[in-house]
Amino acid sequence: IMARTRYSRRKKRNDDIKGYILLFISAIIILGILGAYFFVRGNSIILTKDTLCPEDGPHGHTVFLIDRTDTYSKIQIAQIEKYLAEFQRQIPKHNELSIYDINSDPDNSLTPVFKMCNPGDGSDIGNWESLATNKNQIKQKYDEKFSDKLNETLNNMLLPNTEDISPIFEMIKVVAVKAFPLAETKNGNHLIIISDMLHNSSDYSHYQSSPDVNSFKNSNFRKKINVDLTNTKFNILYVERANYANLQNNNHKNFWISVFVDLFNANKNSEDPFIIIN
Repeated sequence: IMARTRYSRRKKRNDDIKGYILLFISAIIILGILGAYFFVRGNSIILTKDTLCPEDGPHGHTVFLIDRTDTYSKIQIAQIEKYLAEFQRQIPKHNELSIYDINSDPDNSLTPVFKMCNPGDGSDIGNWESLATNKNQIKQKYDEKFSDKLNETLNNMLLPNTEDISPIFEMIKVVAVKAFPLAETKNGNHLIIISDMLHNSSDYSHYQSSPDVNSFKNSNFRKKINVDLTNTKFNILYVERANYANLQNNNHKNFWISVFVDLFNANKNSEDPFIIIN
């Protein structure tokens, strides 16, 4: 009888230990699940419905500034479309992409013709159910809207057009003020200009004399259009014009590099920022 009692006590003690171990393991599992849930929830991002940008602001800004004061050939448009699609593909997740155009009236060009953020694959979006029926549709919505607007813009560029004024500097200022924030962002800013870069306005013109950065630096016009492009990298899709080969030379390109880097404080890329469109 005593042996049976000792056995019963030992068995009960072992069962109790097993129960405690199971409770401990269960608690660890539950805590792990809760921890994962709150980690994902805490790292999820809420997007706005119209632009798909994070509610607390984009992580960076990319701007396509397209010169529409002159006409482009079909082959030039094809080249531009190819490069812009590649730039769009490289935009980091939750960066804002906007399209502005250069026309003869900068004061009426303060609103971009397109503005949305790259939502990525949707894996970190906390409110995706309110944006689409599945996460894949969110990226699809962004890609389709960008493609539609870019095609519309490029088609308009094929229409015959020649304007007397080409206010490139004024539109760079519009972008700096309207598109780029004052505070530094995670991914910074990226400005891509599509233009022959032959600025022409009543105050300053590349058609009148060869541009010189030193005289430009001290001009009243520079004071008027001066901007700060700190934390901004830039690329120029440099559209060559057969009629103005004498103006679009190395001096012209070096002038623009000096303006961006030395006067506007833009980031100096190790690679040539110019992409030739001919």
